[in-house]
Order: sequence, then C-alpha cells, then structure tokens
Amino acid sequence: MLYLYLVANASVRIGLVIDRCKSKKERKEFDDYLIRQLSGKIEPRIPLDIDHHLSHEDLPLQAVDLFAWGIFRRHEKNDREWFDVFRNKIKYDDVYLP
Repeated sequence: MLYLYLVANASVRIGLVIDRCKSKKERKEFDDYLIRQLSGKIEPRIPLDIDHHLSHEDLPLQAVDLFAWGIFRRHEKNDREWFDVFRNKIKYDDVYLP
C-alpha cells in the first residue's frame, strides 16, 4: 500500500509527500500519474512538489499510515471499524490502479 499526505498552501505551492516504498522507476511512473491526475484539479501556475520520504523518518507520514491502514482494511478486508471513526474527514477516496 502506498501512503501519502498533502501539504498545501494553494496560493503559493503544493507539497505532496509519499512513502518511499517503490523503486526509483516506479516512483517516477507514479509521480507522472499523479501529475496527470492533478493537472486539471490545481491551478497550473502553482508549483507542485512531490517528495518521497521514508515513513520511519517522517512523523506526519506515520500519522497518515494509521489512517491509510483503516482505508486499506475497508477495501481489502471489508472491515469498516477504523474507517468509520474518521470517515467524515475524507474528502476524496479512490483506488490507484485497481
């Protein structure tokens, strides 16, 4: 599973941090996919920074891991218990390459 979090001040710059769990080639392909998906959703003049961090070195990414685990459990195990705790905070839920 791939975890990410978004750090955004949409009037200046958008920073997207992703767990570095893929090979360099896979990260490049994923970055290209994200750029294509986000290109129509964000202002073109706002820079988009995509960074891949090791989750054990990034506390916010560790927090995202916890919430992503709940989403994973919902999709993979049909277990909604943890997901339902924070479902009202989710703005967008989609599966990457189902």
